Amino acid sequence: MENYESIEHVLENMEEKIVYKTKDSLLPGILLLIAAVITFVLMSINEWSTDSIYPYLFFVSGFVFAFIGVMKVFIRKSCFVSSVNHQKLKTFELYFDANERDKMIRLYTNGKIDEIRFLKRSINQGLRIRVLATKDMHLCYSQIIGYIPFEHVNLTYPMKHVMSELNI
Repeated sequence: MENYESIEHVLENMEEKIVYKTKDSLLPGILLLIAAVITFVLMSINEWSTDSIYPYLFFVSGFVFAFIGVMKVFIRKSCFVSSVNHQKLKTFELYFDANERDKMIRLYTNGKIDEIRFLKRSINQGLRIRVLATKDMHLCYSQIIGYIPFEHVNLTYPMKHVMSELNI
């Protein structure tokens, strides 16, 4: 079986003037860390009675803010952004019956994308079309992915589409 490139690999090797890869902002993580520091400071500067529950609430909420803040700072999702209109490329997938595989690949490689919508759909059969596109469909790539035991395999090369072509 041939080893085709994934859509992400194609997008990573494109020029920066078409699409670029970026990571989410650090701002939410930093704001959560600041909120954690503020909660710990508020907990320590006030004198609480021994039977009060508030110091425990401040401690737990400060700990939760700090933990989520550290996670958001160090674990950030990366995404692809179109350089033309600065929109993120979103991923969506359409699942089809595995018995339609040969017909689907034939239609896909011949450029008859609009006829794929008439094929039988199924969620658990392991054949899908993966699409990465901007909201306005200015930049749109798709690829057929199949499931063979214990792994997903790219069955076609990624194909670039125009807005009128993709009516799935």
